[in-house]
Amino acid sequence: MPTSAIYPEVQSINLGSKPLFRCKAFAKADLNTESTDMGRKRKTFKFSLNSNRDGHMTAAIAVGIIVAIVGITTEQNWLVYAAIVVVVWEWFATPDVDCASQRRADSGEWLLVCLIWLPFSWAVSHRSFLSHSLLIGLPFRIGYVALLIGWPLNHFTNGLLMEAAPLWPSVLTGCAIADATHLLKDGYTPMQMLFGR
Repeated sequence: MPTSAIYPEVQSINLGSKPLFRCKAFAKADLNTESTDMGRKRKTFKFSLNSNRDGHMTAAIAVGIIVAIVGITTEQNWLVYAAIVVVVWEWFATPDVDCASQRRADSGEWLLVCLIWLPFSWAVSHRSFLSHSLLIGLPFRIGYVALLIGWPLNHFTNGLLMEAAPLWPSVLTGCAIADATHLLKDGYTPMQMLFGR
């Protein structure tokens, strides 16, 4: 029985012409899973919470919304900016960019991201402390972005990033929250989150 027959609602979840889910995980689903609507919804929900690209983005968006609500209710604008960074950082500079060399052939938005992070992924193994840790991996990736994108962008915009220095605490806070969310979802302990496995 084809996967689409078991999970028909997945076919209707589209962003433009592209399906929201790639459905690769569904291809391995147990064909004996109950076929009730509730069973299908549980499977779809579980897929969005897995420790994969979609699952990590779902978690980052949820945490970003919470941070934004806290920022708005406490009138702390810097937290609202940090909430935006949480989602952008998970999308662009997730700890899983150490897999970019394996994913460079993917189509869609991740193709450009993978190309940017390709040199990084050649030097760093997956879930190394250089990518998956807050005290080492996070500063390492921030430095990579600053060197590869930040410095040239600052140069060609006549110091625009230097003028945006008051926003840096929000950016760094958002990056740290995004990475902490990612590592928690990967099952890291607090000590492993700091120093890696």
